[in-house]
Amino acid sequence: MPNCRILIESKDIEKILKSDYFDNIPKRYLKKNEICFPNSERILIIKKGKIKVTYYNNEKEITLYYLCKNNMAYCNQNNIIKAKENSEFYFLKADEYYELFKDPNFCNFIIKFFNQKHKYRKGAYI
Repeated sequence: MPNCRILIESKDIEKILKSDYFDNIPKRYLKKNEICFPNSERILIIKKGKIKVTYYNNEKEITLYYLCKNNMAYCNQNNIIKAKENSEFYFLKADEYYELFKDPNFCNFIIKFFNQKHKYRKGAYI
């Protein structure tokens, strides 16, 4: 994952994305420099491109992540999602994709991924 700020190995996500998990889930697309705002808590999964995730609150912006293909992040209403290049991604809301989140393999993968990211951030900033 060149040019990705967090550089977490994520080969498992390629298997997940190629499986039938995402067959019925619409992809979202952003052209370079377009933005979108999550209207609820979601998991952002990058399929193609590069995305910048920013936290916005009380007129302050903090860049959280620069994400590349096969990376993911948790987002909420305080985030701004900006495409750094043409991008394709999934924006999963648990109550909309209940069947997906009922699958223990998918949930274990998500937990493992965020646990790796938490360990990386903890080690990098403490």
